[in-house]
Amino acid sequence: MGLYAASAFITFLLQTTVEWAVCLLLVRVARSPRTRFHLWLAMLLTAFLQWVWLWAGIARRALLTTVEVSRSSTVGDTGHRLTLNPGWEKRIATVLMALAICYVIVFLGLLLRAAWLRVRLSKALRHKVATSQRLSQVFRELRLLTPFHDCRLWALPGLTSPATFGWRRPQIIVPFECEAQENSELEAIFWHELSHIHRRDALWDAVVRFCRNLLWFHPCIHRAFAAIRIERELACDRMVIEDYPVGRDTYAACLLRFARLNATSDISTPCIELTSGAAFLNLRVRSILREVPEATFASTLRRATTGVALIGALLTLMPGLRIVLTAISVRPVLASFATHVPTAATVRPNGHRTKASQKHGDTSPLPAVSETNAATTSISHSSDPAVAASHRVGMDVLTQYGDGRGQTQSVERDSDRGNSNPATHSGSISQPSWATVAVGAAERLGNIDLDHDHDRH
Repeated sequence: MGLYAASAFITFLLQTTVEWAVCLLLVRVARSPRTRFHLWLAMLLTAFLQWVWLWAGIARRALLTTVEVSRSSTVGDTGHRLTLNPGWEKRIATVLMALAICYVIVFLGLLLRAAWLRVRLSKALRHKVATSQRLSQVFRELRLLTPFHDCRLWALPGLTSPATFGWRRPQIIVPFECEAQENSELEAIFWHELSHIHRRDALWDAVVRFCRNLLWFHPCIHRAFAAIRIERELACDRMVIEDYPVGRDTYAACLLRFARLNATSDISTPCIELTSGAAFLNLRVRSILREVPEATFASTLRRATTGVALIGALLTLMPGLRIVLTAISVRPVLASFATHVPTAATVRPNGHRTKASQKHGDTSPLPAVSETNAATTSISHSSDPAVAASHRVGMDVLTQYGDGRGQTQSVERDSDRGNSNPATHSGSISQPSWATVAVGAAERLGNIDLDHDHDRH
């Protein structure tokens, strides 16, 4: 389980990093902020689904039986295999358990912080008041141009920037400073907020915030989250300029005015605000004042071809990013020889042990059949049923060779000497050596990968 979880986690990190890099290239090719927003959103949702699939695979592997796990590990685990030395799987499992505990603690902390911000906003909205008649009239005229007739407008003391919250029953809150603005500036502000409602940005903002909190450990997720917020504001600015034409200078002046007010406040709420940071504000102002040229057919075709090629390259590259960690281990039957068969001592019929030679070709006698069965019985009480079963198979092979192979060879040698009665030579029957038993067992068990030729066992 430790190796499987580590393999899945490393594969997830590699795949999401490559997806972020390809999405970064696609964003540079895309021309519209709306398209770039959808690209980053698709990347973030894909990472979320991959993370859910990872935990589903771990849960499924934990519920499988031992036989099903061994079968699925040999059939389903395809990818680049990295072999580790024995013992590393326990260390990896310990490290993964510690990381899982840290991950859960941080994730719960982020959820508590999000809930605290939501409670803080709910308490602040208790002080909301109705706007003046002039602001209500301007907002009512603009609202009739959109399908969102249930949207409400409120004024909130202490607020430094217009904001939108709620996606089921959207509401717009504005600071009291809007009372001193002209109608043209108010129209630009209200249309920007109505554009957020039209795009359902409040819903997508909640989704991407949850994805960022869930995948807080990945730096590419944080970059994608910041890019989504940037493209969201740029798309709404584009809608203000194109769908409801206003003076570009007037709209840019509104942003600068509210940015000046926002710079003096440290209030943090889970709303979609009009203003943003200084670096992003500079980008937004330049995007508002810059005239966007019309796209030609050649440029559109070139961008579409490049985008399809990048997506095809990503789909081709994804299967090769799978990493499978495995540990070096001997076969269970060979492990039974190495662990439970006495090689440095021989067992006499009276139960006493004597030292024997460990050199190649040792001719110490095999244990009796009754003692072998007793050893098999003691092995069967092992804590692992699968290991005990494999040990019993190995001891059965030893039992067969201890009973028949030595006698058969002795009878064949006697027949060569001219004596055809094997019963007369029952006292002189010789038994094979441990090396002969091991070679014969390997022949009976089939083609075995002998990675431990130099082991004395």
